[in-house]
Amino acid sequence: MANTLPEVQIIQILQELFPDLVVRIRIVHYVGPIHAFFIKFPSAENLDSNWEPLSNAIAVYYQTQLDSEFEIWNLYLFCITDTEVEKSIKYKIENDTVSSRKILITNAADITDDFIDQVVTEHITNDNLKLISDKTLTQNAGKNLIKDPLIWQAIVSTGIVSGKKINEDKSSLLLDELEKQIKNEIQKS
Repeated sequence: MANTLPEVQIIQILQELFPDLVVRIRIVHYVGPIHAFFIKFPSAENLDSNWEPLSNAIAVYYQTQLDSEFEIWNLYLFCITDTEVEKSIKYKIENDTVSSRKILITNAADITDDFIDQVVTEHITNDNLKLISDKTLTQNAGKNLIKDPLIWQAIVSTGIVSGKKINEDKSSLLLDELEKQIKNEIQKS
């Protein structure tokens, strides 16, 4: 990371600009270096008023110093609170595409190394996913499948399935029929 601000300097800059926030950074080596910022906001109100200026500060003081396109396009900002946040705020933050991928984590305690490892695994490397082989999928196909009589009745009545062929043109009829049957079930109860 030649020509980048050292991580210690960016943390100091951010803490001077945003003294109420706890700031940690982790560089994850996964295909290339991925820069992940972990920012603990003291309240939902503080998050709402500071996430955008904080994101801009990271872009100006840190992201502009990154060497490669990969690093520039793989910058994460994890906004962390120990309280719930309104859905509108979460939506606004996570759908902002300027400079970084932003993820809001609520009801979180301190930013420990274990917490950072868990977040990196869940949101960046996906090391926690277990891949299933095609052979296992084929062997287990149809097992544990429970036929729902309501859905089956809708399938039969719309004629969407004929033998082993599916008539995709009738898929909207199936959805309409399912909706009608579900409404009828609700009215009965």
